[in-house]
Amino acid sequence: MKTTLTTLTASLLLATAGHAATIIYSDTFDNDGLATNSGTGGGLVNNSIGGTKSWADDGGLQYVTGVGTNYKERALIYSSNSFQSTEGFELTVNYSQSSYGGASEMAFGLLSDDTNFSSYNKYNPFLDDNGGSAQTPNDSNTYGFGVTNSTGNLTLTDGTNQSNLSTGSALTLGTHTVVISLENDGSGGADWSWTFDGSIRDSGNIATFDFSKDFYFVAYGQDDQGTKAINSVSLSAVPEPSSYAMLAGLLGLSYAMVRRRK
Repeated sequence: MKTTLTTLTASLLLATAGHAATIIYSDTFDNDGLATNSGTGGGLVNNSIGGTKSWADDGGLQYVTGVGTNYKERALIYSSNSFQSTEGFELTVNYSQSSYGGASEMAFGLLSDDTNFSSYNKYNPFLDDNGGSAQTPNDSNTYGFGVTNSTGNLTLTDGTNQSNLSTGSALTLGTHTVVISLENDGSGGADWSWTFDGSIRDSGNIATFDFSKDFYFVAYGQDDQGTKAINSVSLSAVPEPSSYAMLAGLLGLSYAMVRRRK
């Protein structure tokens, strides 16, 4: 009896753990080109803006500076597929950056398909028009969230304005891992948190967030100062509460059946 109950409990707990998050996009950039992804969720598309800069898969998602030193030269990279999760997302990015200054920027996060990224020709889509002369004109009409080295913030763009959800030095130099979590709070908003190299940086709540939108993974690079690279990216969808309820119900039913047999 005890062995049977223990086995049932362990099996269902393992099943619950398996449903804790579903990876819907991942890439380790193994030098097979932007369009090819041996991971999950499809490849990437480059959009060079205002010059020769671009993103390339050369064993890492590398921002290629090309020629020219104009600080306004920049490039956008975005996933070829968009993703949707009514309960939320967890985005994990391992990046490398060797130097930055002035108008040099690196940013990444999730943005909705309200924006046509193939024709996007403005500046950092995670910032609004208050970024200063080197970062304008940006596009506050974007919808989503991400981190940017020039502000050191986790930012929210809600289709009208950009706001800083937290402050601090986010994208410091070197190789680091950022994890951003945004989960449906059940009241029309979202609980958010983010970690830097495994340490919690900040958390809070957004009063309103539209999880019905489809989102792309997007990265942005500007200027030609130093290395900007993304070594790996993973995006997980938060499971619906019904998944947990179903597993809990199965666990309770299993106990009842075993007790009845006794």
